[in-house]
Amino acid sequence: MRIVPLALVFDGDDLITAARISAAVTHAHPNALEAAIAGAWLVRAILQTGRWDPALVAEAIQHLAGPWRQGGTVAASLRAALDWAKRGEDWLDEDGIPPGDGGWRAGSALGLAVAAALRWPDDLGLAVEKAARIRGDSDSVACLTGALLGAALGTAAIPSDWLSTLPDRSTISALADRLLALTP
Repeated sequence: MRIVPLALVFDGDDLITAARISAAVTHAHPNALEAAIAGAWLVRAILQTGRWDPALVAEAIQHLAGPWRQGGTVAASLRAALDWAKRGEDWLDEDGIPPGDGGWRAGSALGLAVAAALRWPDDLGLAVEKAARIRGDSDSVACLTGALLGAALGTAAIPSDWLSTLPDRSTISALADRLLALTP
């Protein structure tokens, strides 16, 4: 979840290094490292290209087979997410995204988020709601889903009723503006 600001500030090898370090602080398992790298890269790629599609996820999977490989299995989670999103189902299949633990491990959290964002690519509110309704680590999966679609659709896609109830909205907006000012 904490990888999104990294994608705003870093790029290329610096982004990969920052994501790896960020994950290692609390989750040194190879899957956590790979998920942080892939998630940060996906957000950055969306911001740079303006696109969010299965081809972008496939590109991330290719990188996980090569230079980003940390010994984890996140590529399998992303492949399962691509397969699930094609089926057009209405509820996320927690058991179908390896390791099948509902997002409690990094690979399945990112995989479920990718699945939701690919299944409902034009509706940030619906995708985040679906992600938040899983039995597993719903806040992490919903956060990652929102990050992916937020990067793709922009802040205008955030439901207005969510924003109207946000405490300290002006402070949060000011901090976000300051962070965006650092973007290369």
